[in-house]
Amino acid sequence: MNRTTLSTVCIALCAGAACAWTACGLGGCSTSPTTEASRAALTDESNGTIAAFESVDPSLREMLDRAPGYAVFPDVGKAGFIAGGAYGRGEVYQNGRLVGYADMAQGTVGLQIGAQTYDELIVFFSQEQLNKFKGNQFAFSAN
Repeated sequence: MNRTTLSTVCIALCAGAACAWTACGLGGCSTSPTTEASRAALTDESNGTIAAFESVDPSLREMLDRAPGYAVFPDVGKAGFIAGGAYGRGEVYQNGRLVGYADMAQGTVGLQIGAQTYDELIVFFSQEQLNKFKGNQFAFSAN
């Protein structure tokens, strides 16, 4: 396969993934787990993630208590073979109380192969940051 063909395939795969995620967003996919059992499971996983992070850094609890809010994503799955993606569902807390659910999605292109899972914690140090996140006006990117 020549370089131009490989580039075209990568662009097509990424465009397809972007369309799928956009369609999900426009179609009204809910970030909330659909059953009480799945909500309880996500809460248990989120609490486990926070506890694991606190065991590494005991000062984390104080930071979370001072922050206007945070989002915790237990068990984010990521996989790729040239084109890749990641997805995870989590909980959003404001002033220590569960206020909703969120999901995160990522698309990547480049030399990659493999799969992994990881936990992610996003701490919001201002009410403005939390409000942007809750209003779906928050994005992470890197070069």
